This record gives sequence, C-alpha cells and structure tokens, in this order.
Amino acid sequence: MTPQVLARLGLDAQGKAPVDLTFVSRSSPIGTKTDGYTADSVKAVVWCVSLVGLAGPNSTLPVQANWYTLTLTLRWVGGDWKLASYSRQDGPAPLPADQQAATAEEMTGAVQQFGGFRYAR
Repeated sequence: MTPQVLARLGLDAQGKAPVDLTFVSRSSPIGTKTDGYTADSVKAVVWCVSLVGLAGPNSTLPVQANWYTLTLTLRWVGGDWKLASYSRQDGPAPLPADQQAATAEEMTGAVQQFGGFRYAR
C-alpha cells in the first residue's frame, strides 16, 4: 500500500495501527453475476460489504461498513484465468439498521474473538 493509503487508514508507514487500537479490514461478497462471457474472457460483477477502521478507545477512524461493487474482467491465458482489468464503484448500500452501534470495547472484543475467513485472506 502507498503511504497515502496507509495514512488514510490510520496506519503508520509499516502498516501498523496506533498503540491500543486494532486495525480492522474484512470483506465479504454478498452476491455475484456475470456480465458477458466468451471462451477466453468473462466479466464478473461482485457486490460486497467490508468493515474497515480502527477499533479501540479514542479511535478517530471507527470501524464502519462500506458497500461497493467490483467489476473484474478475466482472460484465459496459458491455461489459466488472469485478471485483465478491475474497477470499484460505491454501493448499492442498504439503509442502515435501526440498532445501536457497538462501543469501542465491544468492537475490539468482536474483532479479537471472531477470526476472519482464512480462505479469503
């Protein structure tokens, strides 16, 4: 990641979170579709949600949900699918739930107790 991206995420130049804060970055696909397919190319569209932010007391970048759509064009090259192009677009985002946001301690505890899916890391 570039220094600008790391800074925007609240991380130092080595990608580490500030003391007493936990960096959270977890994404999950919600739905998929193909938008064109030939023998040697496919355009896949993936609707996703991610949790990103810093969990912990006094966080200035609290963990938030982010909805987005990825468009991936894959090409069949040398007996394997290769990524040819990639784009990301915000949304569509549903209405937020009518529930109270977790405290910094609750969010930190959840992140530490519930591991992410290893196949997607």
